[in-house]
Formats: sequence, C-alpha cells, structure tokens
Amino acid sequence: MGHRVREEPEPETLSYELGAAREASRASTQILSRSLPASHSLADSASFQTCASRSASSGTRTQVAAGLGGSYVRDLRQRLAAGRDGRYDLAALLRILRALDVAPAVFFGKVFGSLDPIALTQLETRRLGEPPEIVARVGDLLLFEEWQPPGEFSEHVRDLDAHRYRDAREAGRFARTDLEQVAAGLRPLAWGIPLLAVYGSALRMTEDHDAAQQTLVLALERAEPTGDQGLLGDLLQRLAYAVADHCGDYGRASRLSARATDYHLLAGDMNAVGKTFVDRGIWLRKLDRLDGAVAMERRALELLATDEHRNRFAAFQMLGLSYRELGEPERAHQYASLAAELAPRVGPWMAARLLRLRARLAVDRRQYQAAEAHLREAIEVFQPISSGEAALETTELVRVLLLLGRGAEAHTTASTMARFIIPLEERSPVAAAAALDLLRCGQVGRGITLEMVDRVAAVLDEERARPPGRARSGR
Repeated sequence: MGHRVREEPEPETLSYELGAAREASRASTQILSRSLPASHSLADSASFQTCASRSASSGTRTQVAAGLGGSYVRDLRQRLAAGRDGRYDLAALLRILRALDVAPAVFFGKVFGSLDPIALTQLETRRLGEPPEIVARVGDLLLFEEWQPPGEFSEHVRDLDAHRYRDAREAGRFARTDLEQVAAGLRPLAWGIPLLAVYGSALRMTEDHDAAQQTLVLALERAEPTGDQGLLGDLLQRLAYAVADHCGDYGRASRLSARATDYHLLAGDMNAVGKTFVDRGIWLRKLDRLDGAVAMERRALELLATDEHRNRFAAFQMLGLSYRELGEPERAHQYASLAAELAPRVGPWMAARLLRLRARLAVDRRQYQAAEAHLREAIEVFQPISSGEAALETTELVRVLLLLGRGAEAHTTASTMARFIIPLEERSPVAAAAALDLLRCGQVGRGITLEMVDRVAAVLDEERARPPGRARSGR
C-alpha cells in the first residue's frame, strides 16, 4: 500500500514507469494514428512546437518527454474535453514524434501520468478491511491464472450487468452464485474478474459500500497484470462510483474517472471514452463546476454510440440538472424530456432518479400534481432497495402535498417515514434524527411546515453521501 502516484514522472524514471504498461506503445500508436475529434492541429500547438525545438537535439527520449511541459498537457486535456469545432491532426503529431525519436508510449505517459492502476487506487482510496469471503476466494485463485478473455461469457456479463439496473439485489445474488461456481471449479476462472466487477457494482447499488470498494479494488489488483486497458478503465469507472457513494469525495471520483479516460484512449475505444466523460460531468456538477459539467456531458454525447442508451440517458439527465441549477429552466426541461424518451430502455433505478428532476421542474412551473405523480412512482421503485433515496423522495412528496394545500395527507405521508428510521440510523444518525422529526409531526398530525421539510430534505440529501464511519453524530 506504499506506492505513490506522481502526476509528473521524473524524466529518469519515466521509461520504467511506462514499461509496466503492457503493449502501451502499440496501443498509443494506434490512437495517435487516428484522427480523434477535438480542436485544431496538435502539431500546430505553440507549446508543442516550443518543446520540440528545444528537445530536437537532445537525442534522448526521456529529455524530449521532459520537454512536454504542463501547459501542453493541459492543452491536450482541455481540447479533448471541450469539443470545439475542428480536429486534431494526430497523424502529423505522430510524424513529429517519430522525427524526434519519441516513443508514443513515452509521450502518452507524460501527458496522462502513471499508467499503474494499483498505485492509483492505493493513493485514492482509504485503507479497506477484508473483502467478502467469496471475493477473497476467487481473488486467491486468480493469482495463479494466466489471463484469458472470457469469450462467450462476455454476453452473459453484459446481461448480468444490465440486470442490476432493473433489480440490483437479484443481480448481486446471481453474480455471487456465479462466483461460487467459479471458486468450485464449475465455471472457468477467466470469468472471475468480470464477475467481480458486476458484483462490486451491485453491492454499491444496494448500499453495501465497504464490500463494494473491497471487491472492486481486489478486481483491479488482479486485472493489472493482464494489461487489458479496456478492462482496467471499466474497473476504475466502477470504483469511482463506489468512492463517490461511500464517502462523497467527488474530487477523488473525478480523478479515478479521468484515469479511466486515459486507459480507454490507450485501448482506442472512443465510445468508452464518452462513457467516462458522462461520469466526469457528474462529478464536476457535484463539485459545483456547472459550466465544466455541461461541456463534459455535451462532449460525451458527441462520442457515445447512438445505441448507448443508458449513458446517453445519464448525459441528458445531467444536462437537465446542470441547466436547472444554472437558472435556465427551458433548457433543463428540454434535456429532461430527451432523457425521458430513453427511460424505458434504462431500467427502473436510473429512470427513478430522472423522476426526481422532473418533479422539481414541475414544482418550478407550479405543476404540483405532475410532481406528485413523479415522486410517488420514484418512491415505489426506491423503497425496497435504497432507504436513503426513498426517504428523500418521501420528504419531497410531503413538500408537494403542502403546496397542494393537502395538509392532512402531508402529515399522513410523513408518518410513513417510520420504515426508514432504522436503516438510516445504521448509516447516519443525523439523517435518522431529521427523518424522526418529520415522523413525529406526522404522527401527531401537526407541526409540518415548508421550512421544516426543506431542512429535512437538505439533511437527507447531504447525509446520503456520508459513509457510516464518517457520518456526523446525532443528537
């Protein structure tokens, strides 16, 4: 656990760090020889021309790499994410690199930093306990297995992964059963890492956050020797969500997602790059960098395949949320409507989260009955799988009922918070205390005001992101 990731590797150690990434040179060459969407020619970049002229006579790759300074790195990252008109002339860039005798892997390593995912996770995640028993058993077996692609099982993994958006608990049970069969030798061991990925994500969605992180970190440790850039990128994306949900550290999640972008670039998979841009837009919005979130999501939509329904849905939803917070309700409504068109294709979990946005937009327009319908549907979805989400939606419903002048029904609805108190207490005493205030008023049939509901909703929203060990103490 003692490794440390350097964002700017020292020139003398750069080659050794990059050498750890299998076939990085081949993958980088493939990417550099393509014409990726972005701004104008990279070869015309003033910062690149400067470092090229300074390094042309050096005769060493590491000195040339050292000449690619921070301004050029920022220029490449910003232009790739910004999605301005025009294209990078990457073929010209590749010719310049060859003329300077710079290996593409060295160049990409300087731009994107260390390619070691294990060092990254050791730096970016808090020290975890032991993983679930079945995860540890499969992990131990994977230590002795040479990596082989899962082959026909890939379709099974995709189906199982998609199923968690319909029923996360059931998907988790299925993944666990498959892992047990792998451990018993009844299924190929090559299925192990993809199954750990799905199992970790299912644990996250059912709010078993410690086990989710432990599972995904172990999967990353076993995947690192495979040199499979796409697999490593996928696991980093999953871990970013686990970190965000567990401790609310969106800066850390953003860094993990940025590294996932790097791996998918090395794999030459621009659709996967688009998926990472969706994630990074989510974290930027959480960090109150709304303009950056909008730019990232719009760029994602340019890269995502037209049949990439879940990620396009998420991008539309994030644009709706961001524009609402930017005070542009019409554009927010436009993107929420685009997301709603894809809702039947993404499963109830994601669709229910859109319902919250649509309810808030309806309240903004004083369409309270529409907001009520959206919230009731969301509560029905969240109640069996997420006490935090369901409690928040119930609180929002109480608010809408007050706005409709149905005070007695608002108090009756508040009394249903009783089913969330014990699960909330296990996670956050503060959230449980806020919900208990609302519950008590509901039980006596008086005392609920809009101000009180807004306070409870704010506490529940904040506390959802806190892990059990970091939640504030209750009263």
